[in-house]
Amino acid sequence: LVTEGRAAPAEILAITFMERAAHEMKLRIARVFSERGMNSHLRDLEHAYLGTIHSFCARILKEHPLEARVDPEFRVLDENEANLLKDTVLSQLIETQFQDPGLFNLLRIYSEDGLRKSILSVRDAAQAPSDPLLAAAQEADLIQTAFSKFALEFAHRYSEAKAQRALLDFNDLERKAVDLLSGAEPHSKAIRKWYREKFKFVLVDEFQDTSPPQDSLISSVSREDNVFVVGDWKQSIFGFRRADAGLILKKENEAAQEGKGGRVPLVEN
Repeated sequence: LVTEGRAAPAEILAITFMERAAHEMKLRIARVFSERGMNSHLRDLEHAYLGTIHSFCARILKEHPLEARVDPEFRVLDENEANLLKDTVLSQLIETQFQDPGLFNLLRIYSEDGLRKSILSVRDAAQAPSDPLLAAAQEADLIQTAFSKFALEFAHRYSEAKAQRALLDFNDLERKAVDLLSGAEPHSKAIRKWYREKFKFVLVDEFQDTSPPQDSLISSVSREDNVFVVGDWKQSIFGFRRADAGLILKKENEAAQEGKGGRVPLVEN
């Protein structure tokens, strides 16, 4: 697209799943630009929108911190840091509320290790009642009430701990970026329009591992006629992170029905 003069690097949004893949893509593109003497494009590549979905979310929030209601100097927690902070908050919560009868019952039934795993397995308190550990409890109503209360308190304290340190985890990046771009407020509409006009082409790799919020994000910054996704629903491996392999089939069917695209089979490696 760039070498044919159809777009500048900054006019293309290119998303892949892993940081390693994004780095390799940049190296390959830089090599082509260098070989062809395209030095200005080589310099522009440093500022191109090429990376993972989470790096794109972080960039959106950095570019519009006021509208997204985030600290302009926020730092992104990697997965290990986020897990460590969650463990710390959870330990403090258990220690300070140990005398609470509801918490005592949860610990008695599930043990501290079981309770920790159960709490950390839910993304937010609204999903707590569907936790598999709770479904097996004999005192279901009481246990669900106690668990929901504890999960809500954990979610509140974890959010506070991040806010005090100007930190965002990967879930925060997705949620805040989606909220910013999909809102009905005038500033959301203006930002959404700005990105849609900015990107001439939107390219998404490993689409079978995309989750509904990520798909919503991509749809917010693209048009019906400028999206190209690559993926194989049979190779989806991130269901535990709420990836939905059916999204790529849905995208293909919608494009075919509306006559605005189609399927290109990649039968060779």
